[in-house]
Amino acid sequence: MKKITILFLSLVCSLFCFQTTFANELDTDHVYLLGNCKSSDLASAAIYGIADGQSHTFAGASLLDIETLKAKGTAILGIRVYIGDVVESGKVFLGTNYQSPLVSKNFTYKKGGWQYVLFDEPYYLAEESVYIGFEATGKGSFLALENIGKSLDGEMISVDNGEWGKVKEMVVQQHAWSIQAIMAGGDYSQEIQRDIIMDRASAAKSIKAGEPISLQLELRNAGIASVENICVVCELNTVSDTIIVENKLMNGQSILVDYNKLIVPEIEGVYSDLTVSVYVSDVQDEVSNNDEISVDMRVYTSQAVQRNKMLIEQFTGQGCGYCPGGAEVLKMSIEGMEKPENVIWVAHHAGYAKDNFTLTESEVISDALGVNGAPNCVVNRVSVDYAVGESGMVWHPGYSTTGLLEDLAKTPGLATLELTSEYTEDTRMLEVTVKGKLIVDKANITVLVKQNGIIAQQSNGGNNYVHNNAPRLFLTAAEGDNLTIDADGNYEVSYVCEIPASVGKFACEGQMDVVAFVHGDIARATTSMVYNADQVSFEVKNITDVEYSYISDMRIYPNPTTDLLFVEGLNEGDMLKVYTIDGVLVKEQQVVDVNEALNVSNMPQGTYFLHVNGNVVKFMKK
Repeated sequence: MKKITILFLSLVCSLFCFQTTFANELDTDHVYLLGNCKSSDLASAAIYGIADGQSHTFAGASLLDIETLKAKGTAILGIRVYIGDVVESGKVFLGTNYQSPLVSKNFTYKKGGWQYVLFDEPYYLAEESVYIGFEATGKGSFLALENIGKSLDGEMISVDNGEWGKVKEMVVQQHAWSIQAIMAGGDYSQEIQRDIIMDRASAAKSIKAGEPISLQLELRNAGIASVENICVVCELNTVSDTIIVENKLMNGQSILVDYNKLIVPEIEGVYSDLTVSVYVSDVQDEVSNNDEISVDMRVYTSQAVQRNKMLIEQFTGQGCGYCPGGAEVLKMSIEGMEKPENVIWVAHHAGYAKDNFTLTESEVISDALGVNGAPNCVVNRVSVDYAVGESGMVWHPGYSTTGLLEDLAKTPGLATLELTSEYTEDTRMLEVTVKGKLIVDKANITVLVKQNGIIAQQSNGGNNYVHNNAPRLFLTAAEGDNLTIDADGNYEVSYVCEIPASVGKFACEGQMDVVAFVHGDIARATTSMVYNADQVSFEVKNITDVEYSYISDMRIYPNPTTDLLFVEGLNEGDMLKVYTIDGVLVKEQQVVDVNEALNVSNMPQGTYFLHVNGNVVKFMKK
């Protein structure tokens, strides 16, 4: 028995020593990626998930044939898988049975999409095919399935820890997970050894001269050999700087680099478009392939100011079935911002079929900005890179994200703006004053009043849809009024208007906002930019909710009346105004005697309201 035991221990020791020696000899500086990945940006991929606002757990697995595996190496070091950025953590696994993995490793999400997860120990290939897989929890669509042109039985999926099924039967045919095995131990001498890719570079699209450019770069190693101490050069005009990325990158591994040492030079004029070039340099024997990338930005004069608020103009319609969905995406994106209160939202009912909210001024704006259809939106009346490869002034609000809006909110302003208003409830008079200083030579100003909380029909929203941010009246021309400025660029304008009892079918009541913005020529896309904007709120009572009161010694008779309404106890110069129950002004008369007669004979029968010096009296016309 002792001999058998000793023999057994000796065999175990020999096997252990063999494995240890093999592991020590495994070249992990040269690795191969085996699996599905057609492109780094997943242009050909279908992004999968469940968009119901709830968190869901997904697991996926892809079968790798043992003969294919052995042709590319002797061991699997880990797994590379694409997962969207709504996931905080997850795990990858490997095994001959996807339901009972042999090896697994948890990971914390790394921004950029591709997760590169190495196991604690290599998995050495045996004689069976292997499943590589993942598990992740998140909201919405965050998993990538690539079209490979054929349906495979080995692509598996499980949702919310339920039963496993085939991707081709449960999701979509001819697609496979964007997942790869990180392999080692093969002959990779014929593969590209060193190839550093600049996958992307991003920066704020607008910046002031004299400020540092905050760049975020993503570098990826697309070569077999691991590379470290990568030299990256950033150039702006004749100024350049160098970044040394010390991290070792294995094949398929990427890294995000933040850089903010390049200072924007002063420019001529108020703004100029500049390009920052970023490229890889001095990597020995590196293949020249996607080594360079550029970032375009608009640089504003150092005199530019911080904006009061950002202006978002939405173009919608009651008959637009897609508009509620677009508005909801825009609303969620705004609510996710650090300071959502710094956003002004104006919902023009224009660019689509006319409806009960449409104002002529909104139609003029829609035509001038080139809006053709709904839902659409415009931010600060400038062109926006709203999606990969997509840009323009007018874009679908469904593309909006919190990150995009945060970036646009940083656009410097070219005018200061101070907005004050005073609303007198008794007379329904609104006084608005706007003043500030222009950095540009000339500008226009637009002032409007918008309303929230109007209940009305909406396609795909029902009959009790809440319409917010609807313009009710303009205090200026739709194109804006020309600003008069002094020698130092200062301006000041004032407007006075009476808030009507209603506009169209809807009463003017509840929360209303005065919106003022200074801007360029709306007729030209290159000069239409909103230089600054602000808004203030006020509360309006419906005219029928005003308490009926009488001036001392004043009386009206007869009430009801058929032709003449006599008013006694007035003061010379008082103004009498008669409104319908819908708030429409139908008669106006200045008092010339303390006792006045109003001829109402031509007015239709019904209920009317007489306004005198802030007092309201109801009378009937028979």
